[in-house]
Amino acid sequence: MPSIPARFSLMPLRVRLLCLVFCLFLCVLLAGGEIQAQDVDRHGDTFVAATDLTLGVSAQGVINTPGDVDYFRFEIPGGTESTDVVMYTAGGVDTIGVLFDYREVRLEANDDSPFSDGARDFFIGRTLEPQVYYLAVLGYDGSVGPYRLYVEEVADQNSSRTGAATLAIGDSAYGFVSPSGDEDYFRLTLPTAMDVWIYAIGDTNTDGRLLNSHGTWLAYNDDSGFSEGRLSFFIA
Repeated sequence: MPSIPARFSLMPLRVRLLCLVFCLFLCVLLAGGEIQAQDVDRHGDTFVAATDLTLGVSAQGVINTPGDVDYFRFEIPGGTESTDVVMYTAGGVDTIGVLFDYREVRLEANDDSPFSDGARDFFIGRTLEPQVYYLAVLGYDGSVGPYRLYVEEVADQNSSRTGAATLAIGDSAYGFVSPSGDEDYFRLTLPTAMDVWIYAIGDTNTDGRLLNSHGTWLAYNDDSGFSEGRLSFFIA
């Protein structure tokens, strides 16, 4: 029988019991902490185990270790010709997003949002046909940490001046030029004369045309001149 240390054996019975209870409670807390840490990674790391997503509903995730990959599955329902969708993350971790079709064929990958407030998060904007899609999220260059994933449908902007979407100074809006020849119109009302910058950000080669309330052209541009947005227009 193992010997009991003399210092411990001299403790009153109540103190010894309290010590044992405290040690047991501490062990339970540590075990619970390990279980909780393992449960944080709630998303599968294969196509088969992908987490189902609904358009417009975000999902919380964690890149636990370098090389960890979270897979998600979403569907563009039948009965629609096509749907404009944006996919992106928000959070402190530098992410890569990879989009696959239902055959698990890679369609597109991105690791940096074109928007300055999320330059470390991925951003994919694409017109999708009705079918199942998979989206993989992983950390860039070994990055780890929590993120929130968004997969959202984007309404097509009106293609005429009469139905132009309203924007205020400082606002931004997602848009898709699809199909070829599509035009999106926006309306901006200024309370007084002021200097204004109007520009687009993204991988699409865009033209921008500024018109007055009568539809008369005031300015036109097709290349911003900035290296990170050289395909996008810039009007000042």
